[in-house]
Amino acid sequence: MGPEAARKRSVLPDLIVHNRFGRTRAHNILVVEAKKHPANERAVDFDLQKLQAYKQQLDYQHAVYVELSKDSPRWCWIGSNSEMVTIPSPA
Repeated sequence: MGPEAARKRSVLPDLIVHNRFGRTRAHNILVVEAKKHPANERAVDFDLQKLQAYKQQLDYQHAVYVELSKDSPRWCWIGSNSEMVTIPSPA
């Protein structure tokens, strides 16, 4: 993918939760990116970067990446300092 295509790439999340009637960034509650397992590593990295940007630039309170499989999902929580915390699946 060339630089021009990368600039035009969509950065819309899969799911957002916000208060539609709010006018401040404090109303941005949750942003979620989801992929089906097994996910392409580059796509996952791009989604994680998007989630960090939503937290840092748009002040979303919570950001979650989830990779869905038949067995159990893989969760990654983007914390308050944009650190990524992988949530272990239940045994």
